[in-house]
Amino acid sequence: MSATSSRPKTKILQSQPPSDAAGLAELENRPPRLPDGPQENEPVAKSLTTKERKSPETSKARAIAAKRVEQLLKLHYLRTRDEQTCIDILFHDEITPDFGDQVLNCDLSGMTHMTEEEFQRLMSTLKFHDVLQYVELPGLRIGTPSTTDLDGVNENEQKGRKNLAWVFEKLRSNGVQKVLRVSVDDTLLPPHSDEVIEDSLKPMEVEIWDWKKIDLCSEVIFNAAPMVREVYLYCSGNNAILRSWSDEGGLKRLSHLKRVYVDVKMEFRKLLIDAENNYDTGTTKKVWEMIETPIKVALIDDGVDIMKLDLTPAQCLGGRTFCPRSGPHDMCKNHPHYISSAGHGTIMAEAILEVCPRASLLVLKLEDLPSKNGNREITTQSAVKAIKKAVQKRVDIISMSWTIDVDESDPAKNDLEEAITSASKLGILMFCSAKDNGADNRQTYPAKAASEKIFKIGAALESGVADEWVGDLRLLDFTFPGSKKEYNGMTIFGSSIATAYAAGLVALILYCVQVRLFLATSEADKMQARKDFEALKKHENMSNVLGDTIGTTPMSQHKFVMVWNMFLPAVQNRDGKPDKLLQLIAEVGRKLCARVE
Repeated sequence: MSATSSRPKTKILQSQPPSDAAGLAELENRPPRLPDGPQENEPVAKSLTTKERKSPETSKARAIAAKRVEQLLKLHYLRTRDEQTCIDILFHDEITPDFGDQVLNCDLSGMTHMTEEEFQRLMSTLKFHDVLQYVELPGLRIGTPSTTDLDGVNENEQKGRKNLAWVFEKLRSNGVQKVLRVSVDDTLLPPHSDEVIEDSLKPMEVEIWDWKKIDLCSEVIFNAAPMVREVYLYCSGNNAILRSWSDEGGLKRLSHLKRVYVDVKMEFRKLLIDAENNYDTGTTKKVWEMIETPIKVALIDDGVDIMKLDLTPAQCLGGRTFCPRSGPHDMCKNHPHYISSAGHGTIMAEAILEVCPRASLLVLKLEDLPSKNGNREITTQSAVKAIKKAVQKRVDIISMSWTIDVDESDPAKNDLEEAITSASKLGILMFCSAKDNGADNRQTYPAKAASEKIFKIGAALESGVADEWVGDLRLLDFTFPGSKKEYNGMTIFGSSIATAYAAGLVALILYCVQVRLFLATSEADKMQARKDFEALKKHENMSNVLGDTIGTTPMSQHKFVMVWNMFLPAVQNRDGKPDKLLQLIAEVGRKLCARVE
């Protein structure tokens, strides 16, 4: 499983970052206090005579010290501020008139293919600073399409791709010496070879490593970025790889490493499916068909393109639409729930099922109308009808990746509050999104109707820090990865995605408890599992599971849920007989209920 972060997964290793004390002292007009003891390649500090102060050696030493302070100060801001803030503070014309139009990043997000000529043309227009905040490269092919084999792989790429290496080669030739963060999507086949990755990044002094190559060897990271502070890893579920990362010859060799993020979402999903497929139920039915209580999730959105998602009958409970057509000849006609108006609901459905493939979706389509500012605005009455239908269907979870401003004079306002209260009383776990409007902290519906009974979810960056657009963290319950998702040319990111991930995680939590119930052999164990399952559907209990049993990161002000804490050990312990894998899922279900009363 950000994450946002996810995005989804942290293990903190004992290592201290370099101090920024000198740079901060400079900001406060104080003389920097150098660390105790002699510095590297420098003599022990001593009192200087007047003659010594004027000597060429002293002037040179001072110039070197000033340069170090300047570099430390610059790195501090490049690590902690956005590009424009850094330019305003560090590179305005009065201080660095030669900075000009230099850029502090290389971001090719959204591109899928470029010819060599297009790439060269683009790079020739950009002036890069010698230190970049980040380089972000999507699943991108650079070059002229050439003859391919039957699998669609370029005949020159049989041993791994090389074209993204051209980006780093071009950056070096343009004077770039250091890149603080590297984010590369290397999921296209074939991926870049280890040798190419090392050669590309070795001169760049990378501090944050996010090269999305499955089962990447830690030796590559050690050779390419020995000074790295944070590492993002992507695992297929191969236990040997997981162990190689954690053994003495693995990531422990990186002496500056502070945090490791392991994307565990897809690995636990794979474990769950493998466990079910390898378990002999003694009948022709599969495990998920024998679960006592399917996990029902009401997705209230703009519909879902059912035909474009590979859904099983168990994953789709059907749906209803509350979106009437408005044409002169459309009386009694509605826009169907199985077609998404803009693709938003389809992306939310994908996100929920990505985390919990055994969730059963009830699709409830909202009505939206043009607003004064040109956007689409959800009608309060359609939201009321959708929530009431979810209550009627006795769903376990309601996912609402939207917000609405309800006028006090709206006659449906009271109906909306009553519908939400009714859902809460029935033990339905509700999730809604933060407004994603920055400093505008006005409360919006549905959270405003029952702030203590609805989980308000905000988006987090991959590091786990909240996205700046979510506003006041005190108004949020939790944050989840708000990573980008694309569908039919539409890109969705932010708190909408985070809310769907949160709903998917809670569906997975409930399903793990149902697996525990399925494997229970005694009546007493079955009764306890049923009791725990019902208890988890209370808002306060699920809040404790997310915040305490699973846990949150301190750096996110205890908002970002550390999903990996609970689910990664199961992936790491998947050795053994295939028919015993389901026990790992049941054990997760037991641990999740450890603090439930």
